[in-house]
Amino acid sequence: MPAPTLILLHFTRNLRLAANPALNAALRFGLPVAGVFVWPQHANPRQQTFLRQTLAELSDGLTAHGIPLHVLHGSAADALNGLMARHPSARLVTAQAVRLAGSEAANRVLRVQEEILAVPVMRHDADAAPPPDFSVFRQAWLRQAQADDGTDGEPDWAAAERIQHGLPEELRDVPPLPDAPDAPLLQQGGETAAQAAWRAFVPKLALYPLLKDLPAQKGTSQLSAALRFGLLSVRALAREALRQDAPQWLEGLVYADYCRRKMPFSDGLWTWENGGLREILPSAPPPETPAADSARSEALSRWQRGETGVPLVDAAMRSLVRSGWLHPRLRLLCAAFPAALPDMPAAAAERFFADTLADYDPALCRAGCREAAAGRLKNPFVQSQHLDPDGRFIRSHLPELAHLDSSLIHAPHRAGSGIERNGYPAPMADF
Repeated sequence: MPAPTLILLHFTRNLRLAANPALNAALRFGLPVAGVFVWPQHANPRQQTFLRQTLAELSDGLTAHGIPLHVLHGSAADALNGLMARHPSARLVTAQAVRLAGSEAANRVLRVQEEILAVPVMRHDADAAPPPDFSVFRQAWLRQAQADDGTDGEPDWAAAERIQHGLPEELRDVPPLPDAPDAPLLQQGGETAAQAAWRAFVPKLALYPLLKDLPAQKGTSQLSAALRFGLLSVRALAREALRQDAPQWLEGLVYADYCRRKMPFSDGLWTWENGGLREILPSAPPPETPAADSARSEALSRWQRGETGVPLVDAAMRSLVRSGWLHPRLRLLCAAFPAALPDMPAAAAERFFADTLADYDPALCRAGCREAAAGRLKNPFVQSQHLDPDGRFIRSHLPELAHLDSSLIHAPHRAGSGIERNGYPAPMADF
């Protein structure tokens, strides 16, 4: 096979310029580069909005150095095959899980590892070798993170710009980015916004153990969507968290990777054979909308609207619907709620989260919903007093109860008829 004359850089969960191993590897070839992103088929409206913002900034950043970003649609493997067929001397650089065996595969595709721990792409039977116990996985993950020397490096952009003069003419013209709904977002898209949010959170890392379970305190990083789409380098965040001695926050990064290892290849698994990419496993779709009779449909609808009669659950659900984000502790509480109702479909919470979370990740969401469903729902009114002791979070999302003090706001139904609830319902189940 002739030597490559063009690099196709396939962006996946790494939509950033800084500390991007795939981008750096692509530029080290010293050949013209064209960026490619395949619009995810299962993105919900908020994810589409987040991606549109992110891709606009990424495209501008690449274009400043002469690198176009082409956004394709349909099956990712098929879209890339079509592009590689039109440019037979191109080499693909990707962070996608892909099995490469033989010299042709090695000459046409380079897989660059984005994860802290290598993913065993040569094994695709999810049941053949389950991941180790979490404590074992965490130890291995932390050892690797501690061994990371931080040499992500920044590309020689001046050299890259000179090389881009050799880019084929048909790759220079980039069609407009896809339209996306104007959905409200708590976490804005784009690498610049993600980096600013991280810089603002670093001084709070020391307080994370004290504030992480209090939604009203905003004690978490709120970077979940940025991490979902790789706007920040996990390696860089891990190094900073280790420097700051923030093990509890770092635990969240480790656990997210562990969940993805428990549901291997949720972003799909490919192979190279017969001159092209072939999909072995598709990316995991969201669960099907569960079937339910009228009574269960009404109960599910009340949960989704935030009208269950449990103030903290309702405040959380209304917050989710308005912003596309939900505090980690409230996710477990809200996922456990429908699981505790009689005969409620098992996938009810996961499906709704798939439709509403800007950071929806099949592996993380499924792990969380299953954890919530496996345990009995603890008394939500008692949990409310622990998670929102002064009722500030509840008041910010349930204006009909904003006049109640902290002794009444967690369980207003227990106060009898002596208080005004402004139409707020009684609990829909006996807890």
